Amino acid sequence: MKRFCQFILPALLVSLASQTAQAQQMLTIKGERVILAGGVVSFEFEVLKDVTDLDFSSSQLMFLTLPEGLENLETLNLGYNRLTTFSLPEGLTNLKTLELINNGLLSLTLPGDLTNLETLNLEGNNLQFLNLPEGLANLKTLNLARNRLTSLTLSKGLTNLATLNLTGNRLKFLTIPEGLPKLETLDIRSHRVSLSSLVVREDLAERIRNGDVSLIGFNSGDVTIYTPPSLSISRMDGIMEITWNGGVLQSTTDLFGEWQDLESAESPLRILFPSEAMRFFRLRL
Repeated sequence: MKRFCQFILPALLVSLASQTAQAQQMLTIKGERVILAGGVVSFEFEVLKDVTDLDFSSSQLMFLTLPEGLENLETLNLGYNRLTTFSLPEGLTNLKTLELINNGLLSLTLPGDLTNLETLNLEGNNLQFLNLPEGLANLKTLNLARNRLTSLTLSKGLTNLATLNLTGNRLKFLTIPEGLPKLETLDIRSHRVSLSSLVVREDLAERIRNGDVSLIGFNSGDVTIYTPPSLSISRMDGIMEITWNGGVLQSTTDLFGEWQDLESAESPLRILFPSEAMRFFRLRL
C-alpha cells in the first residue's frame, strides 16, 4: 500500500513567528523531525521510511536536505520552489519519478543508484550543463525544456528512453549517442538559438526517416549521420599511405611522450617510410 505525505509548508509556518522570512525557506529532514532553520516543527516522521510519495511542491523552498533511509520512496515532487542547487542522497533505489520543474536550478547532483528512475522532469530551470549518472536504464522521460543548455552529453545505457524534450535551450550542436532503441519523441524546438547541427547514428536516422521517431523542431532532411572515426595505414614500395576520417592526425616516436598535431595534413597522406625505428599515428577528436 502506498504511503503518501504532502507538506504544505506555508501553513506550518504560521505558528513560527520567531523565524525570519529567509529561514522559513530552509528545510531539513533529520531523524523523525522536520527542522525549519533553527526551530523544530512538531511533526511525527516515524513512518517516513515507509513513505512512497513525498510532495514538497509550491513551498517556496530555497534549501532542502533529505535524509538517508528513504529506500521505499517512489515519487518525489519538488516542483515550483526556489531551489538553485540540489543533491539527491544515495539509497533511493525505488525512486521512479523526480519532479524539479520551475525552480531556477543552477546545479543538480544525482547519485549513481537511481536504477528504477523512469521520469526526470527538470523543465524551467537555469541549468547550463548537466551530468547524468550512468545506470539510468529504466529512464523513459527526460524533460530538460526551458533551461540554458549550450551542450549536452547523454550518459550511456539509456536503453528505455522514449521522450527527450530539449525545447527552449541554447543548443547550437547536438549529437545523439547510440543505444537509444526506444526513443519515440525528440523535441528540440528553440526560441533562443537556432540549432544548426543534429548528428545521430545510422539506426536512429533510419527510424526518423521511417517515422518511428517524432522529430520536432528540426528538418529531418538536415540530420547528419554520425560516422565513427577511422584510421588506416598501408605500405607499398617504401611509401606509407595514411587514410583517416574525422579528427586531427597526430604523430610521435614515443608512445609515452608528446604527440604532435599534423594540422595541415589531409587524407590520404602519402609519405616516405619514416627513417625512425618506430613512429606512431593516432587521431585527436
